[in-house]
Amino acid sequence: MDQPSPQELAERLSDYLTGYGQGHPEKLQQLMAFDEWQRLARSELERRRMALVGMLDSELLEAIASGDIYVDRIARDVLKRSAGRES
Repeated sequence: MDQPSPQELAERLSDYLTGYGQGHPEKLQQLMAFDEWQRLARSELERRRMALVGMLDSELLEAIASGDIYVDRIARDVLKRSAGRES
């Protein structure tokens, strides 16, 4: 699964903002005046990770917190297995 290029991502955002600001240029001007987009995006990514963690039961959380299991390693294994099924 290839990652989109920065140019492709910029085009996706441009398409989204075109719809968002259609007929309301003041909305786009407000976006332009905000200079904390990277911080805001990092916060949203953290919130999404926290939402996943919030769905895990206590036993899993304890195992992750103690270092008995590693989310990144297990996610990597799952991705490899799913990629093998797609081939």
